[in-house]
Amino acid sequence: MNGSRFPAEHASKERSPHSLRLPMTPVGHALFAASLTFAVVPARWTMKTKAGLVAGAAFCANIPDLRIDYWGHHRYGISHSFVSTAVLGGVLVITAFLLLRRRFPPRPLLLVLGLLLAAWFSHILLDSTYNHGLGIKVWWPFGDGRLALPLPWFE
Repeated sequence: MNGSRFPAEHASKERSPHSLRLPMTPVGHALFAASLTFAVVPARWTMKTKAGLVAGAAFCANIPDLRIDYWGHHRYGISHSFVSTAVLGGVLVITAFLLLRRRFPPRPLLLVLGLLLAAWFSHILLDSTYNHGLGIKVWWPFGDGRLALPLPWFE
């Protein structure tokens, strides 16, 4: 090993002197979630509501990296899978909808819950852009297919 958690062939790749190596960080995921929030939330909603949604979306966008046993970066296949995100996120969205449907109108509630789920899914797509060409196991546990979206500014 080369001292990193990636195989030597990935560490030895020559990089252009102009390339910038930027890993997606919790801050990057949170900023994307905030941008997503302001893109989909109606302008007439209060700033207090928008701030709460930004916080919720930022949290959801970082769920795959939470440091929990059998989750996070040491279990990349589980936490960064479309399948586990759809199942866990779907259960949470349905549960939240059933618990909150009497307190909030259905259309705004579904918008909020959809936004939070989209923020969670965005994590997988963003992580697939910088993962050293290894790809994210998006179909775990049903397949070993990997998603790698190498973008030049993340090389």
